[in-house]
Amino acid sequence: MTTFNTQISIKSLSGKLDNILHDAIDRSKPQSFVPGVVGGVTNEKETVYLKAEGVENLNTAKPMTNNSIFCYYSCTKAITTTAILQLWEKGLIDLDIPVKTYLPKIGKIGIIKELKDGKKPVTENAKADITMRMLLTHTAGFSYAFFNDNYNRLLKSSGQPNILSVDENTMDHTFLTYEPGTKWHYGMNLDWAGFVLEAITGKSLEEYITENIFIPTNMTSCTFHLGSDKDAVAAHVRTSNGLSVAPFGPDKSPKLDMGGHGVFGTVDDYLKFIRIWLNEGTTSEGVQIIKRETYQLAIQNNLPEGLHITNLESYDSRITKSVDIDPELEPDTWCLGFAVSENDLPTGRPKGCLYWSGVANLFYLIDIKNKIGIFWASQIFPFLDASADGFVDMESAVYDTWHSSTV
Repeated sequence: MTTFNTQISIKSLSGKLDNILHDAIDRSKPQSFVPGVVGGVTNEKETVYLKAEGVENLNTAKPMTNNSIFCYYSCTKAITTTAILQLWEKGLIDLDIPVKTYLPKIGKIGIIKELKDGKKPVTENAKADITMRMLLTHTAGFSYAFFNDNYNRLLKSSGQPNILSVDENTMDHTFLTYEPGTKWHYGMNLDWAGFVLEAITGKSLEEYITENIFIPTNMTSCTFHLGSDKDAVAAHVRTSNGLSVAPFGPDKSPKLDMGGHGVFGTVDDYLKFIRIWLNEGTTSEGVQIIKRETYQLAIQNNLPEGLHITNLESYDSRITKSVDIDPELEPDTWCLGFAVSENDLPTGRPKGCLYWSGVANLFYLIDIKNKIGIFWASQIFPFLDASADGFVDMESAVYDTWHSSTV
């Protein structure tokens, strides 16, 4: 196995990635430029590349640095899943019994059958109980307001469910959109998983994950509660009028710890988390976060037979574009924590890689075979903005350099 472990290959990679990151902040390209970006690459031992370009905020022009704090958004999901896997190892949770066993409230959630604006949805009881495995694989029935018409109408009429402005009543507005276990659809599943963890452990999600993941992995910047007095990279939005600081953004002092999108941290700290998965459950320093047997279970496709990742239609163009799956490719699947690539891609990414993203155009890749991790962080809306091509270029450069070093 060859990885980025020579000064020659790292120097070659750095030159390519420096150019890609610098190009990303080029204001002569108004359709794709970003105010700032941080890119990082790791092998199983250490971060081999980390670079910041641009500014954190167009209005203040505060420089972006390697220590800049990002909202990870949905990159949080893999962290929460790892915490759930720890509970499973300890026998504190069964992945396949009804989660209402641990959190009765979730058993009372019905499937939306009719929704009149401004009124509570008419629901019917689900035939199947929701399990933790369903929550971890996005097959439980929940959605997001930007990916579902009924959720979007609920948001407009009641102000919830809104991942950018969480209050104590947010989860009261998360209804099922289909029969649990019958399809894959992206939604607020990991938020519910986090509340199940809190019910089991008697600790807040922040307390549990800090004690059991952040501290042993030395992810010192990471928190669910950044605080309004702490700076983070500003959310920006691209519209027909150009790029500007967004009138919305992450809640730095949320009333709930949201396991699906709530963690703040640096790029380098997320690379430390990626190394857990490059090392089959342990940190690069050898601290066990999950057992190897748990890791082996987690990286397998955990979707029911016949299910796979599907298209996601956008219902809020400010937040995301529609996500369309290439019909020429084998549909990707979902393990416990990540999407799983089911194709060898032109970038050099091989089948079997783990990956996902955050809605503000953060992207990561975990190549468990070749021991390569990549993270691209910005805070740009909508998701799949033209600037996301920078991650594709970054991935291509990484694999081009890696393949050259194996010759």
